[in-house]
Amino acid sequence: MDKGSGLLTYNSTTHLKAQPRLRLLIEWESPHRVFLRNLADVLLFRSVPAIPITARRGRFWNDVFVDSGLPWWGLLESILLHTLAMMALWSVSQVWMTQERLPKRIHFQAFVTYYTPPASFPARGGSPSRVRAQPRSRNALARG
Repeated sequence: MDKGSGLLTYNSTTHLKAQPRLRLLIEWESPHRVFLRNLADVLLFRSVPAIPITARRGRFWNDVFVDSGLPWWGLLESILLHTLAMMALWSVSQVWMTQERLPKRIHFQAFVTYYTPPASFPARGGSPSRVRAQPRSRNALARG
C-alpha cells in the first residue's frame, strides 16, 4: 500500500539520516581560475566550439526586422548649425568685450584737504590723559 516516495510518511531510518542540503544558488568558479583559463584561451588562439543546430529555421515576418539606420544627414546638419551658432556667439562676445562701456577720464585729480578744528571744538581745550602708557618688557611680549 505504501508505494509513494516516502516524503509524507514518517520512517525512523530516514529521520535519523542526514538529508542532503538543497543547493539553489549557482556555485561560481574561483575568479582566478576563470581569469587564467580566459587568458590561456586568448594566448593560444582558442575559439568557441560550434554548437550543432538540429532544428529547422523558422519563418519570420519580413516587415518586423527593418533596418532603420541612423539619420546621418540630420546629425550632420545639427552639428553644422550648432557650430555656426557657437561661432556667432563667440564673435559677438569678442566685439562686445572690446568696446569700452564707459569713456575713460583723461584727467583725474585727487585732492586731500585738511581742516583745523575751530576754537569752539569741545575736545580742543580738554586736559591730556592722566594714564601714561608703560613700555612692555620683552618677557611680556613673548608671553602675549
